[in-house]
Amino acid sequence: MKDRPILFGSLAAGLLASACCIGPLLLGAIGLGSLGFGAWLAPARPWFLALTGLLLAIGFYLAYRPVRSTACEAGEACATPESRRPQRIMLWSVTLIAAGLATYPSWAARSGSGSTPSGARDPSDTVVTLAVSGMTCEACAGEIEQGLTQVRGVLRASVDYDHSRAQIVTAAAINPRLLISAVERTGYHASIPASTRSDEPKLATAGSTTDGESQLRRPLVQLNPALEPFVRDFNSDQERTRFVAILSPTCQSCLEGAKAIKAALGGYDPKGLSIYVVWTPMLAGDGANAARGATLSMRGRNVRNYYDPRNELGAMLRRDAFPKAASDMVSSLPRGHFMIEQLRRRDPTTPEWDIYMLFDPHVVWRDAAPRPSHWVRQAARFGPPGGEMKSLMWIDSYRTAPITGDLSEQIAQMAKTKDVLTASPQ
Repeated sequence: MKDRPILFGSLAAGLLASACCIGPLLLGAIGLGSLGFGAWLAPARPWFLALTGLLLAIGFYLAYRPVRSTACEAGEACATPESRRPQRIMLWSVTLIAAGLATYPSWAARSGSGSTPSGARDPSDTVVTLAVSGMTCEACAGEIEQGLTQVRGVLRASVDYDHSRAQIVTAAAINPRLLISAVERTGYHASIPASTRSDEPKLATAGSTTDGESQLRRPLVQLNPALEPFVRDFNSDQERTRFVAILSPTCQSCLEGAKAIKAALGGYDPKGLSIYVVWTPMLAGDGANAARGATLSMRGRNVRNYYDPRNELGAMLRRDAFPKAASDMVSSLPRGHFMIEQLRRRDPTTPEWDIYMLFDPHVVWRDAAPRPSHWVRQAARFGPPGGEMKSLMWIDSYRTAPITGDLSEQIAQMAKTKDVLTASPQ
């Protein structure tokens, strides 16, 4: 069949017309990344579509053109016309395949999208926004959505091709690097948007804390991998009861927790208690700038603020003090509780955060984190629109069922059990 090269050429052109979307997916599947494949082919897509149409038109002409009548002697091969049925069957088959390939970016986009973060969601859910580059059509967005939903803890994902943005709803705080890696495995690139990323400002470092005009102006101190100067400050206060909180600077529940600390502890004699607030990046918008802004609500003569850029403190506590927290939290909940599925999706090694702890005098922080004598872990905040918000909290044990109530009341009650809050105006 003389027209076979034309048919195969139309197939190749149709494949190239869709390669801007299929290429990154295939390359990502074998671990090569997109290598700029889609971006290189995308501008040429109209030309490939035109070539596909031209080659198919030639194929149809050859398959259906009238047979020129010529004189033939009886018994010669030309006396028996060759059937063009197989040729036409192949032509229509190639046409359908080429059309499917050429229009892949359109129908794949419609079938791949549908996982969106809009609508009702649990108050404890987290929304992460990423900037995505390398997309050349709507189908790319669908492929990225599918890749993101494979990450443990991701509930829904929506990728906006027009604005090069992905929004991911997670059941708990997830390190954005895991989501970025998921995007890159599909053959594209992702990063935290500049509008939500906080560049690291110049912070006080270990050994640079000074009294200044007043202890009310203590700077935000960045911790090094050895958790200095937090460990040094903690151990130097061995004669006092110490209160430690680990918070995200942009998590609304954590910011409400900071207010609860102030309400429960801010009006008491600073001589009875040392307060350490460690801000750590758990959400996409967290960073040193956000932490520095959050410290404005946590100033006082007995308050020290730290920034832990690597989540070292929470990870150490999860490893040393609460190694079975994830499984214990699930087993402590009644059957059918709304938090069970979310907790099962969480990485069991997720650092402790949104936690409020009390350490007795003479407790020393060594290579392993000590276990607090009393603590409250806020897992979620919820309530009716415009109504009073309540906190879901585990108190002193992950093996007992959590309670619902007011966080500031629990913090105050926890401190009172140690008889360290002697009311005194400041």
